[in-house]
Amino acid sequence: MKRHAYRYLRWHLGLALGVAAAVAAVNFSIDPLQFYRPSSNFMYKLARYLNPGLVRHREYDSVIIGTSHTANFVKSEIRDAWGWDTLKLTVPGGNMIEQSETLLLALKTKKVKRVLWCLDKQAFDDPLYEQSITESRLPEHLYYVTWTTHLRYLVSLDTLYACYKMQRGKDVSHDFDHLYCWYERADFGEELVWHSLARELKTRVAIDRIRYDRGYMRDELLQRNSRQYLYDIVKEYPDVEFVIFWPPYPIVHYMYDYAIADDFFATRQRFKRQVNETLLTYPNVRVYDFQPVERHTHNLDLYWDIGHYSKEVTDYIVDSIAEDRHRVTPGNNRELVDELTRQVEAFRLEMPERMKAWPEVASRWPREKPE
Repeated sequence: MKRHAYRYLRWHLGLALGVAAAVAAVNFSIDPLQFYRPSSNFMYKLARYLNPGLVRHREYDSVIIGTSHTANFVKSEIRDAWGWDTLKLTVPGGNMIEQSETLLLALKTKKVKRVLWCLDKQAFDDPLYEQSITESRLPEHLYYVTWTTHLRYLVSLDTLYACYKMQRGKDVSHDFDHLYCWYERADFGEELVWHSLARELKTRVAIDRIRYDRGYMRDELLQRNSRQYLYDIVKEYPDVEFVIFWPPYPIVHYMYDYAIADDFFATRQRFKRQVNETLLTYPNVRVYDFQPVERHTHNLDLYWDIGHYSKEVTDYIVDSIAEDRHRVTPGNNRELVDELTRQVEAFRLEMPERMKAWPEVASRWPREKPE
Protein backbone atom coordinates (compact mmCIF):
# COMPACT_ATOMS: atom_id res chain seq x y z
CA MET A 1 0.00 0.00 0.00
CA LYS A 2 2.80 2.38 0.97
CA ARG A 3 4.65 1.49 -2.23
CA HIS A 4 1.64 2.55 -4.31
CA ALA A 5 1.30 5.75 -2.28
CA TYR A 6 4.96 6.67 -2.80
CA ARG A 7 4.67 5.88 -6.51
CA TYR A 8 1.54 8.06 -6.72
CA LEU A 9 3.30 10.88 -4.88
CA ARG A 10 6.40 10.65 -7.08
CA TRP A 11 4.28 10.66 -10.22
CA HIS A 12 2.40 13.80 -9.19
CA LEU A 13 5.56 15.49 -7.97
CA GLY A 14 7.27 14.72 -11.26
CA LEU A 15 4.26 16.03 -13.17
CA ALA A 16 4.25 19.24 -11.15
CA LEU A 17 7.97 19.76 -11.69
CA GLY A 18 7.56 19.04 -15.40
CA VAL A 19 4.78 21.61 -15.72
CA ALA A 20 6.81 24.18 -13.75
CA ALA A 21 9.83 23.51 -15.97
CA ALA A 22 7.72 23.95 -19.10
CA VAL A 23 6.27 27.23 -17.80
CA ALA A 24 9.73 28.46 -16.87
CA ALA A 25 11.09 27.55 -20.31
CA VAL A 26 8.32 29.48 -22.07
CA ASN A 27 8.68 32.49 -19.76
CA PHE A 28 12.44 32.56 -20.18
CA SER A 29 12.38 32.23 -23.96
CA ILE A 30 9.76 34.95 -24.50
CA ASP A 31 10.71 37.10 -21.49
CA PRO A 32 7.75 39.50 -21.90
CA LEU A 33 9.00 42.00 -19.32
CA GLN A 34 12.58 42.07 -20.66
CA PHE A 35 13.93 40.90 -17.33
CA TYR A 36 16.79 38.91 -18.93
CA ARG A 37 17.33 40.66 -22.26
CA PRO A 38 16.13 43.64 -24.33
CA SER A 39 13.45 43.17 -26.95
CA SER A 40 11.68 45.15 -29.65
CA ASN A 41 8.29 44.15 -28.20
CA PHE A 42 6.97 46.22 -25.30
CA MET A 43 4.05 45.39 -23.01
CA TYR A 44 3.11 49.05 -22.73
CA LYS A 45 0.21 48.54 -20.30
CA LEU A 46 2.55 46.92 -17.74
CA ALA A 47 4.78 49.93 -17.09
CA ARG A 48 5.46 49.10 -13.44
CA TYR A 49 6.61 45.61 -14.51
CA LEU A 50 8.42 46.62 -17.69
CA ASN A 51 10.39 49.60 -16.35
CA PRO A 52 12.96 47.54 -14.37
CA GLY A 53 13.93 45.58 -17.48
CA LEU A 54 14.26 48.80 -19.50
CA VAL A 55 16.48 50.30 -16.81
CA ARG A 56 18.81 47.29 -16.79
CA HIS A 57 19.16 46.62 -20.51
CA ARG A 58 18.74 49.93 -22.38
CA GLU A 59 21.34 52.56 -23.16
CA TYR A 60 20.56 56.10 -21.99
CA ASP A 61 22.11 59.08 -20.26
CA SER A 62 18.89 60.69 -18.99
CA VAL A 63 15.52 59.55 -17.67
CA ILE A 64 12.00 60.93 -17.63
CA ILE A 65 10.01 60.10 -14.51
CA GLY A 66 6.43 60.86 -13.50
CA THR A 67 2.82 59.84 -13.93
CA SER A 68 0.91 59.57 -17.21
CA HIS A 69 1.60 63.28 -17.72
CA THR A 70 5.04 62.19 -18.91
CA ALA A 71 3.77 59.49 -21.27
CA ASN A 72 3.53 61.70 -24.37
CA PHE A 73 7.17 62.77 -24.42
CA VAL A 74 8.85 61.29 -27.49
CA LYS A 75 12.42 60.08 -27.20
CA SER A 76 13.59 61.40 -30.58
CA GLU A 77 11.98 64.81 -30.02
CA ILE A 78 13.72 65.21 -26.67
CA ARG A 79 17.02 64.30 -28.33
CA ASP A 80 16.49 66.88 -31.06
CA ALA A 81 15.43 69.62 -28.63
CA TRP A 82 17.78 69.00 -25.70
CA GLY A 83 20.42 66.53 -26.87
CA TRP A 84 19.39 63.99 -24.22
CA ASP A 85 19.37 60.25 -24.83
CA THR A 86 16.35 59.52 -22.66
CA LEU A 87 14.68 56.52 -21.13
CA LYS A 88 11.05 57.22 -20.30
CA LEU A 89 9.97 55.59 -17.04
CA THR A 90 6.32 56.59 -16.84
CA VAL A 91 4.46 55.25 -13.80
CA PRO A 92 0.74 55.74 -14.57
CA GLY A 93 -0.99 57.14 -11.50
CA GLY A 94 2.23 56.64 -9.58
CA ASN A 95 2.68 58.13 -6.13
CA MET A 96 5.98 59.62 -5.01
CA ILE A 97 7.04 56.35 -3.41
CA GLU A 98 6.68 54.48 -6.71
CA GLN A 99 8.30 57.24 -8.73
CA SER A 100 11.28 57.57 -6.40
CA GLU A 101 11.91 53.80 -6.29
CA THR A 102 11.78 53.62 -10.09
CA LEU A 103 14.11 56.58 -10.43
CA LEU A 104 16.56 55.21 -7.86
CA LEU A 105 16.77 51.97 -9.83
CA ALA A 106 18.02 53.99 -12.81
CA LEU A 107 20.28 56.27 -10.76
CA LYS A 108 22.05 53.29 -9.23
CA THR A 109 23.20 52.20 -12.69
CA LYS A 110 25.39 55.36 -12.75
CA LYS A 111 24.29 55.99 -16.35
CA VAL A 112 22.04 58.92 -15.53
CA LYS A 113 23.35 62.47 -15.97
CA ARG A 114 19.99 64.26 -16.13
CA VAL A 115 16.45 63.70 -14.89
CA LEU A 116 13.21 65.25 -16.13
CA TRP A 117 10.69 64.90 -13.30
CA CYS A 118 7.01 65.85 -13.51
CA LEU A 119 5.53 66.71 -10.10
CA ASP A 120 1.83 65.89 -9.91
CA LYS A 121 0.44 67.46 -6.77
CA GLN A 122 -1.75 64.45 -5.93
CA ALA A 123 1.25 62.11 -6.09
CA PHE A 124 2.45 63.44 -2.74
CA ASP A 125 -0.67 62.27 -0.92
CA ASP A 126 -1.43 59.18 -2.99
CA PRO A 127 -1.65 56.54 -0.22
CA LEU A 128 -5.31 55.59 -0.08
CA TYR A 129 -7.17 56.49 3.05
CA GLU A 130 -6.49 54.13 5.95
CA GLN A 131 -3.51 52.61 4.13
CA SER A 132 0.13 52.98 5.09
CA ILE A 133 2.14 55.96 3.91
CA THR A 134 4.56 53.46 2.40
CA GLU A 135 1.90 52.00 0.12
CA SER A 136 3.34 50.97 -3.25
CA ARG A 137 1.95 48.98 -6.15
CA LEU A 138 5.34 48.15 -7.60
CA PRO A 139 6.33 44.49 -8.06
CA GLU A 140 9.11 44.73 -5.49
CA HIS A 141 10.80 41.49 -6.59
CA LEU A 142 11.61 43.04 -9.98
CA TYR A 143 13.09 46.16 -8.40
CA TYR A 144 15.12 44.45 -5.68
CA VAL A 145 16.44 41.29 -7.31
CA THR A 146 17.35 38.25 -5.22
CA TRP A 147 17.51 34.57 -6.10
CA THR A 148 13.78 34.30 -5.38
CA THR A 149 13.09 36.88 -8.12
CA HIS A 150 14.07 34.40 -10.82
CA LEU A 151 11.79 31.77 -9.37
CA ARG A 152 8.85 34.16 -9.02
CA TYR A 153 9.30 35.45 -12.54
CA LEU A 154 9.93 32.17 -14.34
CA VAL A 155 7.21 30.00 -12.82
CA SER A 156 4.63 32.78 -12.61
CA LEU A 157 1.31 32.26 -14.36
CA ASP A 158 1.09 36.06 -14.67
CA THR A 159 4.32 36.02 -16.68
CA LEU A 160 2.92 33.17 -18.75
CA TYR A 161 -0.24 35.15 -19.43
CA ALA A 162 1.91 38.10 -20.52
CA CYS A 163 3.70 35.71 -22.89
CA TYR A 164 0.33 34.68 -24.32
CA LYS A 165 -0.74 38.29 -24.82
CA MET A 166 2.57 39.11 -26.46
CA GLN A 167 2.29 36.20 -28.87
CA ARG A 168 -1.24 37.32 -29.73
CA GLY A 169 -0.04 40.91 -30.20
CA LYS A 170 -2.35 42.25 -27.48
CA ASP A 171 -1.21 45.41 -25.65
CA VAL A 172 2.12 45.19 -27.47
CA SER A 173 4.04 48.11 -28.96
CA HIS A 174 7.01 47.87 -31.32
CA ASP A 175 7.80 51.59 -31.20
CA PHE A 176 10.30 52.38 -28.45
CA ASP A 177 10.38 56.02 -29.51
CA HIS A 178 6.68 56.40 -28.59
CA LEU A 179 6.58 53.92 -25.72
CA TYR A 180 3.69 54.67 -23.29
CA CYS A 181 2.38 57.48 -25.54
CA TRP A 182 -1.42 57.66 -25.48
CA TYR A 183 -2.23 60.90 -27.32
CA GLU A 184 -3.00 59.15 -30.63
CA ARG A 185 -5.65 57.01 -28.91
CA ALA A 186 -7.30 59.89 -27.04
CA ASP A 187 -10.01 62.43 -27.81
CA PHE A 188 -9.84 65.96 -26.47
CA GLY A 189 -12.47 68.63 -25.90
CA GLU A 190 -14.25 70.84 -23.38
CA GLU A 191 -17.21 68.49 -23.10
CA LEU A 192 -14.95 65.64 -21.99
CA VAL A 193 -13.43 67.84 -19.29
CA TRP A 194 -16.79 68.78 -17.78
CA HIS A 195 -17.98 65.17 -17.95
CA SER A 196 -14.77 64.18 -16.17
CA LEU A 197 -15.41 66.68 -13.38
CA ALA A 198 -18.96 65.35 -12.97
CA ARG A 199 -17.64 61.79 -12.80
CA GLU A 200 -15.06 62.70 -10.15
CA LEU A 201 -17.72 64.47 -8.09
CA LYS A 202 -19.91 61.39 -8.30
CA THR A 203 -17.39 58.64 -7.65
CA ARG A 204 -14.42 60.02 -5.72
CA VAL A 205 -15.05 63.24 -3.85
CA ALA A 206 -16.65 61.61 -0.79
CA ILE A 207 -13.58 59.41 -0.23
CA ASP A 208 -11.21 62.35 -0.74
CA ARG A 209 -13.11 64.38 1.85
CA ILE A 210 -12.56 61.60 4.36
CA ARG A 211 -8.88 61.36 3.41
CA TYR A 212 -8.48 65.11 3.86
CA ASP A 213 -10.23 65.12 7.22
CA ARG A 214 -8.02 62.26 8.43
CA GLY A 215 -4.84 64.05 7.45
CA TYR A 216 -3.85 62.10 4.34
CA MET A 217 -3.80 65.25 2.22
CA ARG A 218 -2.56 67.82 4.72
CA ASP A 219 0.71 69.67 5.23
CA GLU A 220 2.44 67.22 7.56
CA LEU A 221 2.13 64.24 5.22
CA LEU A 222 2.86 66.30 2.10
CA GLN A 223 6.03 67.68 3.63
CA ARG A 224 7.15 64.27 4.85
CA ASN A 225 6.66 62.73 1.40
CA SER A 226 8.46 65.57 -0.36
CA ARG A 227 11.39 65.32 2.03
CA GLN A 228 11.75 61.55 1.81
CA TYR A 229 10.94 60.92 -1.84
CA LEU A 230 12.15 64.12 -3.53
CA TYR A 231 14.66 66.21 -1.60
CA ASP A 232 16.65 63.25 -0.29
CA ILE A 233 17.20 61.96 -3.84
CA VAL A 234 18.29 65.36 -5.13
CA LYS A 235 20.78 65.61 -2.26
CA GLU A 236 22.04 62.05 -2.70
CA TYR A 237 22.92 62.64 -6.37
CA PRO A 238 24.50 66.13 -6.53
CA ASP A 239 26.22 65.37 -9.87
CA VAL A 240 22.89 64.64 -11.59
CA GLU A 241 20.95 67.55 -13.08
CA PHE A 242 17.27 67.55 -12.11
CA VAL A 243 14.85 69.41 -14.37
CA ILE A 244 11.55 69.48 -12.51
CA PHE A 245 8.23 70.84 -13.75
CA TRP A 246 4.67 71.31 -12.54
CA PRO A 247 2.24 70.18 -15.29
CA PRO A 248 -0.54 72.45 -16.56
CA TYR A 249 -3.93 71.22 -15.37
CA PRO A 250 -7.08 72.68 -16.94
CA ILE A 251 -8.50 75.47 -14.80
CA VAL A 252 -11.54 73.27 -14.08
CA HIS A 253 -9.24 70.84 -12.27
CA TYR A 254 -8.94 73.11 -9.26
CA MET A 255 -12.70 73.25 -8.78
CA TYR A 256 -12.44 69.66 -7.60
CA ASP A 257 -10.09 70.84 -4.83
CA TYR A 258 -12.79 73.21 -3.59
CA ALA A 259 -15.33 70.39 -3.67
CA ILE A 260 -13.15 68.51 -1.16
CA ALA A 261 -12.76 71.42 1.26
CA ASP A 262 -12.73 75.20 1.06
CA ASP A 263 -9.14 75.40 2.28
CA PHE A 264 -7.76 72.49 0.26
CA PHE A 265 -6.62 74.53 -2.74
CA ALA A 266 -4.82 76.94 -0.41
CA THR A 267 -3.10 73.94 1.20
CA ARG A 268 -1.91 72.78 -2.22
CA GLN A 269 -0.62 76.22 -3.12
CA ARG A 270 1.23 76.67 0.14
CA PHE A 271 2.84 73.26 -0.30
CA LYS A 272 3.87 73.99 -3.88
CA ARG A 273 5.54 77.26 -2.87
CA GLN A 274 7.44 75.48 -0.08
CA VAL A 275 8.57 72.71 -2.46
CA ASN A 276 9.89 75.28 -4.92
CA GLU A 277 11.70 77.19 -2.17
CA THR A 278 13.45 74.02 -1.04
CA LEU A 279 14.32 72.75 -4.52
CA LEU A 280 15.80 76.09 -5.52
CA THR A 281 18.40 75.80 -2.75
CA TYR A 282 20.05 72.91 -4.63
CA PRO A 283 22.51 73.89 -7.40
CA ASN A 284 21.68 70.79 -9.48
CA VAL A 285 17.95 71.66 -9.82
CA ARG A 286 15.93 73.72 -12.30
CA VAL A 287 12.19 74.15 -11.74
CA TYR A 288 9.55 75.12 -14.31
CA ASP A 289 5.90 75.97 -13.62
CA PHE A 290 3.34 75.61 -16.42
CA GLN A 291 0.27 75.84 -14.21
CA PRO A 292 -0.33 79.60 -14.62
CA VAL A 293 -0.02 79.47 -18.45
CA GLU A 294 -3.55 80.61 -19.39
CA ARG A 295 -3.17 79.96 -23.11
CA HIS A 296 -3.37 76.26 -22.27
CA THR A 297 -5.13 75.90 -18.92
CA HIS A 298 -8.13 77.98 -20.01
CA ASN A 299 -8.45 76.23 -23.37
CA LEU A 300 -10.35 73.12 -22.32
CA ASP A 301 -10.27 71.74 -25.84
CA LEU A 302 -6.64 70.77 -25.17
CA TYR A 303 -7.67 68.24 -22.47
CA TRP A 304 -9.49 64.93 -22.28
CA ASP A 305 -10.30 65.05 -18.56
CA ILE A 306 -9.53 67.28 -15.58
CA GLY A 307 -5.86 66.34 -15.64
CA HIS A 308 -4.49 65.10 -18.96
CA TYR A 309 -3.39 67.40 -21.76
CA SER A 310 -2.79 66.98 -25.48
CA LYS A 311 0.47 66.49 -27.36
CA GLU A 312 0.36 70.17 -28.27
CA VAL A 313 0.84 71.03 -24.60
CA THR A 314 3.61 68.46 -24.21
CA ASP A 315 5.41 69.99 -27.19
CA TYR A 316 5.09 73.42 -25.61
CA ILE A 317 6.69 72.11 -22.41
CA VAL A 318 9.61 70.68 -24.38
CA ASP A 319 10.15 73.90 -26.31
CA SER A 320 9.79 76.08 -23.21
CA ILE A 321 12.37 74.14 -21.22
CA ALA A 322 14.74 74.27 -24.19
CA GLU A 323 14.33 78.07 -24.28
CA ASP A 324 14.31 78.40 -20.46
CA ARG A 325 10.79 79.86 -20.36
CA HIS A 326 8.48 79.60 -17.30
CA ARG A 327 11.42 78.92 -15.03
CA VAL A 328 10.88 79.36 -11.30
CA THR A 329 13.40 81.49 -9.41
CA PRO A 330 13.60 82.70 -5.81
CA GLY A 331 12.44 86.06 -7.11
CA ASN A 332 9.28 84.94 -8.93
CA ASN A 333 8.22 81.84 -6.98
CA ARG A 334 5.60 83.58 -4.85
CA GLU A 335 4.44 85.64 -7.83
CA LEU A 336 3.76 82.52 -9.93
CA VAL A 337 1.90 80.79 -7.12
CA ASP A 338 -0.19 83.92 -6.48
CA GLU A 339 -0.96 84.27 -10.20
CA LEU A 340 -2.45 80.77 -10.31
CA THR A 341 -4.45 81.55 -7.16
CA ARG A 342 -5.83 84.68 -8.83
CA GLN A 343 -6.87 82.74 -11.93
CA VAL A 344 -8.51 79.94 -9.95
CA GLU A 345 -10.43 82.31 -7.67
CA ALA A 346 -11.68 84.25 -10.68
CA PHE A 347 -12.83 81.06 -12.39
CA ARG A 348 -14.51 79.88 -9.21
CA LEU A 349 -16.70 82.99 -9.28
CA GLU A 350 -17.73 82.03 -12.81
CA MET A 351 -18.71 78.49 -11.84
CA PRO A 352 -22.45 79.15 -11.21
CA GLU A 353 -22.80 80.61 -14.69
CA ARG A 354 -20.60 77.92 -16.29
CA MET A 355 -22.58 75.09 -14.73
CA LYS A 356 -25.78 76.21 -16.45
CA ALA A 357 -24.40 74.56 -19.57
CA TRP A 358 -23.37 71.43 -17.65
CA PRO A 359 -26.27 70.29 -15.45
CA GLU A 360 -24.54 67.01 -14.56
CA VAL A 361 -21.86 69.07 -12.80
CA ALA A 362 -24.37 71.46 -11.22
CA SER A 363 -26.37 68.58 -9.75
CA ARG A 364 -23.32 67.30 -7.88
CA TRP A 365 -21.63 70.57 -6.99
CA PRO A 366 -21.48 71.05 -3.17
CA ARG A 367 -23.91 73.76 -2.02
CA GLU A 368 -22.33 74.08 1.40
CA LYS A 369 -19.00 73.46 3.01
CA PRO A 370 -18.14 69.78 3.45
CA GLU A 371 -18.37 68.75 7.08
